[in-house]
Amino acid sequence: VVDARRAQNCTILLSRLRMTHREIHHAVISLDEEERISNDMIEQMLKYVPTVDETNEFDRLHDQAHMFAAADRYLFEMSRIPRFEQRLSALYFLRRYDERHEALQQRITSVITGCQQLLESKALKQVLELTLAVGNYMNKGPRGNAYGFRLNTLLKIGDTKSGKRKDFTLMHYIVSLIDTKPALASARSLENDLNSVNAAAKVSLQEMTHDVNAFTKEFQSIEAELQWHAQNESPLEGDSFSDVMEEFTAEVRKDVKAVSTQFEAMQSKFAQCVTSFGEVPKDTNPEEFFGIFDQFLGKMAEARHEVQLINKREEEEEQKKQAAAAASAASAAAAAAALEGPSGSAVLEKAGKEAIEL
Repeated sequence: VVDARRAQNCTILLSRLRMTHREIHHAVISLDEEERISNDMIEQMLKYVPTVDETNEFDRLHDQAHMFAAADRYLFEMSRIPRFEQRLSALYFLRRYDERHEALQQRITSVITGCQQLLESKALKQVLELTLAVGNYMNKGPRGNAYGFRLNTLLKIGDTKSGKRKDFTLMHYIVSLIDTKPALASARSLENDLNSVNAAAKVSLQEMTHDVNAFTKEFQSIEAELQWHAQNESPLEGDSFSDVMEEFTAEVRKDVKAVSTQFEAMQSKFAQCVTSFGEVPKDTNPEEFFGIFDQFLGKMAEARHEVQLINKREEEEEQKKQAAAAASAASAAAAAAALEGPSGSAVLEKAGKEAIEL
């Protein structure tokens, strides 16, 4: 009945389940109260739900069921369970609810927190003001009167190199100012102020929209399924669907609704934050927006480490110069002392004779 490839994959599934058809039937009807089927196996079982065509064919060949191959017999037995796919989907949602709910909450919270940190950080404001001031000073004239700059400019600061100091860039200079000037002391808390942007930069708005919609839709499907069961008395002994799912939906209904509400609030907060930094919300996603700040923090940390190495190298070079100058001065002093001594007169006399001869 089933095509060869589907039958082969289904047979593999059965070998991993290691349960009889009766046991699988009981697990589905009771919503696996004994938890014999893992979440991964439920996910795989959902890929091998009897299709309408297969069910019709099974009905036609009902009397020959004892002759079915393993995959055919499994699908035949599952087709006899009323609302098999809906029951399995509901069980999968119930099993993974806590994990999915927590993951959605974490992503929503990371974006909202990231926005709040960017909008409220005094350190960030000072760093941006410093960057603008340095840029305007370097571009004196018509180009030096800018009132702002695009965010991605932050990632290009290190491209401007010093003409005097080896391997020294504008990023190194800005970091040096922050770390040494008392007036810029508050800017040193930047990394701590923005400790949530890394997590926020991992959030895809497109994926979040899909996941929140799927989460809500799947919950609504369970509620619709409960209504169906309320209107159709189950002929199956041990059918626990209504009892289990009514309790579950009553417990999580407010939380499911809250996810949608919080997601809308997150989108609004993100749009506000993006706009305040001069970007266009509809053209900007959290990965790109927060990613700029996350990369900037990384470049600053790298530059800070490099400045320490550069300063150490320059100190060592200066010490070598001073040592060489001291050695040269000592040598000159020794030579002068030698000329002024008894033997020095002889040297001068000899030098005079040589000069006359020349």
